[in-house]
Amino acid sequence: MSQKQIVKLVCLNLGIVLLNIVVFSEGMLNLWESQSLIVRALCITIVVVSLLVFCYGNYRIIFKGNKTQIYRKEEFAKPEDYLDVLKDSAKRTFEDETDHMVKCIEKMMKKTEVLNVILLQYFTEGEMAYQQFQNAMRGASEIFYDNVKKMINRINLFDEEEYRNALRGTAGKASESTAKILEICKEHIDYVHSTIDMNEDILLKLDGLILEISKLDDIDSGTLEELPAIQEINSLIEHTKYYK
Repeated sequence: MSQKQIVKLVCLNLGIVLLNIVVFSEGMLNLWESQSLIVRALCITIVVVSLLVFCYGNYRIIFKGNKTQIYRKEEFAKPEDYLDVLKDSAKRTFEDETDHMVKCIEKMMKKTEVLNVILLQYFTEGEMAYQQFQNAMRGASEIFYDNVKKMINRINLFDEEEYRNALRGTAGKASESTAKILEICKEHIDYVHSTIDMNEDILLKLDGLILEISKLDDIDSGTLEELPAIQEINSLIEHTKYYK
């Protein structure tokens, strides 16, 4: 059982206990001693609901929490969905990486908003120039969030307990199987790091795009493809197609 599951169990059960203490304790509300039928019915309702929450909550945390979840792109409707799932997928080995990717997503959301505002200062939505910039932004954004999805799935596939046991095994004489486990785990860890690096690079490219757009006073739509930031993003999009 993960540390996160333990914290959830403690919070859930402590909350149920505290609620019932407040409602039924003689030193507090002591509602059960009331002569009102409505209050008595409320007390019975609280007891029944407490039992249901206890059973369902503990079952979901213990058993559902152990289920390995693999996500598809269609399950994410908006950037905030990635944030919610990423925070819930956090494991001890990837705490720093998860926090870092959350910050990257927040930066991506802000940059996308800034880019849209700046574009509308120079172009109208129907202009070809606007569409070309939007296509570059959309392509970079798709790659960025696809990387987040892949990172989440890798973290979910990562066996935290097996990894910790293997690390403890290296303190003594490491067996061949232990070495193999650590090698596989290292591949997962390296993949997560490379995904973060790639998303950091996308954010930098978007910074370059924002800078170039902010310098535009008058532009010929025929020269858009020659802008360095556009070329870099288009190259990234084209390169990524071959590795999907």
